[in-house]
Amino acid sequence: MKFLCERHRAWLSRNPGELLSGWLRTLIEGRAVAAEGHADKAILYFGNALDMAEIMMSHGATVDAQQRYIDTATELMQVVWQCRKPSTCQDLFAVVLNRLEQEPVRLFLPGSLDALYAMALGSVPAARTAGPSCQSDALSD
Repeated sequence: MKFLCERHRAWLSRNPGELLSGWLRTLIEGRAVAAEGHADKAILYFGNALDMAEIMMSHGATVDAQQRYIDTATELMQVVWQCRKPSTCQDLFAVVLNRLEQEPVRLFLPGSLDALYAMALGSVPAARTAGPSCQSDALSD
């Protein structure tokens, strides 16, 4: 599951100083779009933010980098879940676990994966039970 195009991914990998501010800006935009009721568009923002968090994680295993990756994946999965795409939630959970398994050490907080796991199994996200609508196929099941 990749959201950033190869050109942007390569540029960000070469310019890691731009990652944190870009990630934060993209995450804030995703939240704003979701709050306006456009979960389908928010998927793209959160997906790009997840890719940026993954690139930051690849630049060094830190608690912050791993936690940022998990937290971003959780926000992405919340809007994917709202779009009623259960198999995409399961796929996203598998992608996140696979990526974390590549880390030399697991530094993230205990229980961090609980919300992702619950949504992958079809449980209602704790943060939002009703919300943005999904009018396009940002992700197809």
